[in-house]
Amino acid sequence: RLGHAGRPGEGPGEVRILSNFGTAGSEVWITDASLARLSFFGGAGRFARSIRLPSLQPGAGSRALPGTDRVLLGIIGVRTEGRLVSRVLPKYRDLPEWFRPDASPIIETDMEGRFLRILAWEPKPRGECLKEYTAPGGTASIFVPFCSVDLVRVPRNGRYLAVLSHGTPSNNRSPFSITLLGPEGDTLFSRTLTARAERVTAQARDSALQAIERTMRMGRARTGGLRPEDRAALTSLAVAETYPATQDLLVGEDGVVWIRVHADGPRQHWLALDVAGSLIGRYAFDAGVVPASSNGRTVWAVSKDEDDVPSIVRYTFR
Repeated sequence: RLGHAGRPGEGPGEVRILSNFGTAGSEVWITDASLARLSFFGGAGRFARSIRLPSLQPGAGSRALPGTDRVLLGIIGVRTEGRLVSRVLPKYRDLPEWFRPDASPIIETDMEGRFLRILAWEPKPRGECLKEYTAPGGTASIFVPFCSVDLVRVPRNGRYLAVLSHGTPSNNRSPFSITLLGPEGDTLFSRTLTARAERVTAQARDSALQAIERTMRMGRARTGGLRPEDRAALTSLAVAETYPATQDLLVGEDGVVWIRVHADGPRQHWLALDVAGSLIGRYAFDAGVVPASSNGRTVWAVSKDEDDVPSIVRYTFR
C-alpha cells in the first residue's frame, strides 16, 4: 500500500460515505454526498482542505439556467485549473426546460458551481432497453437483458471525456462509435468501429430472465410476491438478439481510451486508442480484473482472489 487518504468519521479529513474520488495534480479529491463536502488530500494522504459541495448556479456561459434548484451536481472530475466536471442529476420529476428527456448533461463549472459550459450529453438508456408497464402504484420498468447501453467516461483528473454509442447490428457486425473530447471541450477524434455480432444463446437468455425473476421476487417478498402485471411483463419481455459489442469504457489520464469488447472465453479483451483515435493495441485481462485507471502504458486495476478479497494490481504494457 502506498498510502491512504481519509478515515471514517465526520470531522475534517474524515468521510462518512465515499461518493466519488480522483486526482487533481498532486492531490487526491473525495466527495461525500452524506456530509455534502468535497475534500482534498496532499502528499502521503495528508488532509489539505474541504469545501461544501457546490450547487449549480447560473454563470456567464448560461442563459439564466432556470430551475437550478431542481438539480444536483454529481462531481466526476476535478481539473487542476479549479474547474469541476459534473453530471447534472435531477432532484424531482419536474425538470428544468433545458433538461433533455433522452440525455443528461455533463457540464463544467467553477469551484463555486457557476455554470461555464455543457461538455457533452450522456445518453439515457434507449427506449428499447427498458420494458415499461403499468402496475398498482405507478409505472414500473425492467431493463432488457443484453441491450446495448451507451457509455460516458472521464478520467480521474477530469481532463478528457469519452462518449461511446452503439449502432444497429447488421451482416453479422455490430457498429459502435467513440468520440473523445479534450480539456477545452474540443473533439480530438470521432470514429466508428465494428465488432463481430454474436447471437445470445438460449441458455444465456433463460439464465438472464430467471435472474430478473428472482430479483423481482425478492423485491416483492414483503408485499405478497409477484403481481399479475409483473408476470405479464416478464412473459412478454423481448431479450436482445445479440450481445452488446462493448461492455465497458475507460479513459486514461493522458487521454488513451480503453474499450472492452465482447469476446468468448474467460478473459476480457480491450482495445486501446490514442488521443488521435489510432489503435495502440489489443490487450487481455483475467476475468476477475477490473481496470480502474491508466496513464501512459500503466493500468491500475482491482483484482479479487478466490476468497473475493480485492487487491490493487499494476499492469505495464510495452
